Amino acid sequence: MMIFSGFFAIALLVGWLAPIVIAALITESRGRGALVGLLLGLVLSWLGVVIALLLGEAFEGSPRGPSRLYRECPHCKERMRRDAHVCPHCRYESPAEILEDGVRAAG
Repeated sequence: MMIFSGFFAIALLVGWLAPIVIAALITESRGRGALVGLLLGLVLSWLGVVIALLLGEAFEGSPRGPSRLYRECPHCKERMRRDAHVCPHCRYESPAEILEDGVRAAG
């Protein structure tokens, strides 16, 4: 009886808890938030992990995902637009950044 309960505990851990944690880690690392992965793993188990892997990075407009429109203020480290000359948080003046193609960030 003791062997069966130990096997059940391991099966529960691998079959139910592991995909929840793995899917949450994958989606968090890709800028989509851990809650999305948690729900995928909880509802779909290992299929949720596969879906989390297929989702890819968050789209560019997402506040958590990569964005070319924003940069970090050199003074207060808050997020500000790349084409801004003055930080809206601390009012620190800094030159606007120029994108790779030589064009200033669009407003």
